[in-house]
Amino acid sequence: MGDQDLSTELSGQGYQLVGRHSAVKLCYWTRESLAHGRDCYKGRFYGIESHRCLQMSPAIDSCNLHCR
Repeated sequence: MGDQDLSTELSGQGYQLVGRHSAVKLCYWTRESLAHGRDCYKGRFYGIESHRCLQMSPAIDSCNLHCR
């Protein structure tokens, strides 16, 4: 990842940077599931275990929406 400002912003939002181009963030319910055994609606309605859920971006510094 080339932009130091973007790295700082993502770290401040709770993302963990992986390599130079990817980022991972555990969602609120993942932390709740691991710490307190509470599941989100996905667990109740669809049987998805919250501790296996995360937000990730495999190419954090590449925009395919032509927004730059």
